[in-house]
Amino acid sequence: MEAGFQIDMVRVYIEKADYEHSLELIDELDRREDLLEHQRIILLTCRAESLVKNGDYQAALEVLVPFLELQETQQTVDDEILCDTYNKLGNAFYRINDFERAFSAFEQGYRISVRLPKFGLIAARVTKNLGLTCNQLGFKKDATRYLEKAYKFFQHASNINELANTMFYLALATENAEYMLKARSLYEGIEFVREANIAKQYYAFHVVKNDNPDKSLSEIEDCTREFERMGDLPMCIFTLSRSAMLCTELDRQDEAEHYLELAEKYVEELGDKSDYLLSEYYKAKSILYYRRTDYNQAVRNAMKSVEICVTMGLVTDAADALQVAAESYRQLGMIEMAYNTSMEIVKMLRNPLNRGK
Repeated sequence: MEAGFQIDMVRVYIEKADYEHSLELIDELDRREDLLEHQRIILLTCRAESLVKNGDYQAALEVLVPFLELQETQQTVDDEILCDTYNKLGNAFYRINDFERAFSAFEQGYRISVRLPKFGLIAARVTKNLGLTCNQLGFKKDATRYLEKAYKFFQHASNINELANTMFYLALATENAEYMLKARSLYEGIEFVREANIAKQYYAFHVVKNDNPDKSLSEIEDCTREFERMGDLPMCIFTLSRSAMLCTELDRQDEAEHYLELAEKYVEELGDKSDYLLSEYYKAKSILYYRRTDYNQAVRNAMKSVEICVTMGLVTDAADALQVAAESYRQLGMIEMAYNTSMEIVKMLRNPLNRGK
């Protein structure tokens, strides 16, 4: 069978999310001696994409990193392939919550994309991914700029999935409530239930609560039930933590404690798995303890949140949690610790603030 036809079959398997068969066929093709060099490169990128989408991120990195290191020494592929490969590298890092390395990979891909003669699908994807990573790292202005550029492309590309994702992250970057509603509507239109509920809970927490806190809590609870049905433990923890924060803000501390007790069950079930959404759980606990004047526990939980955020490069979120710790130290009369913590916040935010200009 011709290699070109088999490579097309690999692409079909990937499109159908049949990664087991795509990887099997890639292994078979790799053993052929008649493959051309450009065909081997196509297989390499297909292997990486299959591994990332199949959740084998470390294996994907082991494929991509040596190849890209070689390309940095002497580029042997065209810019479009190189841009796409950096995008895949960024995706692998992003999926393991290594947002700083994801940023570096997407940024390199974006730099290559501006050399392309046309701003096409690959350029739009790496631009979108750079934008959402900037947003994750707290670089809101940069995130908005990249996401708006990607959005203009996807508006006319007949790709509702990418359009919805771009609109969602643009809503996060700009805090535009209408964008979030549009993103949710797009997700519902293509029956992306998880994504639609993520958009719903963000809107409920940031917008609905201002006029109707009880409705906000009800909608967040609806989302939690959906995430539980899907077995999405991190999102269950996240939404319950959001409910706890809202109740604490409303001075309904017993309800806040109830939500955190529910979240704790999912935390125990999640085990040792690291997920940045856990930082929200510890931050919610720290805020509740602070309100209850248990400042030592407030510090302990705030620092747990900080540890998760710092490990993943989420300095803005880490600074938010550190603020709770600093205020708790002040209440405990530990003025020097409060001062040092405040200085750590300033130091931590200095780089993102510079990047966001």
